[in-house]
Amino acid sequence: MTSSFMTVVLIILAIQIAMLCSFIRVEIVAKAGKVTKFHWKYKILTGKRPKSIVCGGKPVDVSGYKALYVYGNSMKDYDIHNGQEVFVKELDERAKEDIRDFPVLAFHIYNTLCQSPYKLRKFVSYIDLSHVDWNEIYREFHRRIRVPKAQFIEECEKKQDKERQNEVPRYILSETYDEDSGTYHYSLHPVGSLYGIVKYVI
Repeated sequence: MTSSFMTVVLIILAIQIAMLCSFIRVEIVAKAGKVTKFHWKYKILTGKRPKSIVCGGKPVDVSGYKALYVYGNSMKDYDIHNGQEVFVKELDERAKEDIRDFPVLAFHIYNTLCQSPYKLRKFVSYIDLSHVDWNEIYREFHRRIRVPKAQFIEECEKKQDKERQNEVPRYILSETYDEDSGTYHYSLHPVGSLYGIVKYVI
């Protein structure tokens, strides 16, 4: 087998690999559900990553957003489902302290090794653990809280006890849906663990 023939074979192989790569892409996974459920950090998908999408009948440039593959259905009430992709706007430190309305957020999951490094949660409120009154929080947001008052307070107090050692006063209170048990749960996240806001879904 001559060197020229081998060169041609390698060129053809390189072209085929390049063509294949143009039809597949690798996206980072975000868990929409229990963080204890294993999923690899990456998901292989077909097709090129879109630079723009259509939203409300108008094209929207999403090239500056982080694309994440959704694993789980904890955000199904907000039209985000397993197998979809979300486009997330990264927030700077100031923006993390100024979330408006009730968006779906992407938080970092630390110490995951080869697992997915993000999780999706629904924003409820900011919480200052140095002087929080869970009865008052429930009164203020009871129309948005999907569990009985006693259950909400008990769950939040347990989360608060776990976070005391971190000595971080300001947290984000979030909601998630457990698709295994069909129940809603509430968690606390240090503001610094927030990555960004989900802006678009496809």
